Amino acid sequence: MKKFFQICLWTQVFAFLFATVMFAGLGNPRLAGSLTGPVFLLTGALPFLGILARRTHWTQFSFWWSLLFTLTFSGPMLWKRFLMYGQNFSEITYFGMSSAHFHRLSSIAFLILFFTLLLDLYRIRKAQKKPTE
Repeated sequence: MKKFFQICLWTQVFAFLFATVMFAGLGNPRLAGSLTGPVFLLTGALPFLGILARRTHWTQFSFWWSLLFTLTFSGPMLWKRFLMYGQNFSEITYFGMSSAHFHRLSSIAFLILFFTLLLDLYRIRKAQKKPTE
């Protein structure tokens, strides 16, 4: 499980760097969003799906936060963005919020997901160091 959380953390770092490079380098925000959206969906869902497959989901904070991030932010943002591809991102609303506000909340949720992965990794390392009696 420790290795899995490390992989999840590195995929999160990759998603952030990939988005930074795409938005800075392409010059076309619509195309950059189309390329980075699926990356955030996959990196957000990876902890949820991996933990579910290992059947340890009730004890992992990152399971629940990954599920929340994927279903509340990443999935809806990607789906609606492709559904309304011809419109400017600023014209789209999500759950009654402006796209800028929703994207800000999504960024915060992604950062919290990163920290829940760190917390779960810490908990696993601490449990491994605990002497067995």
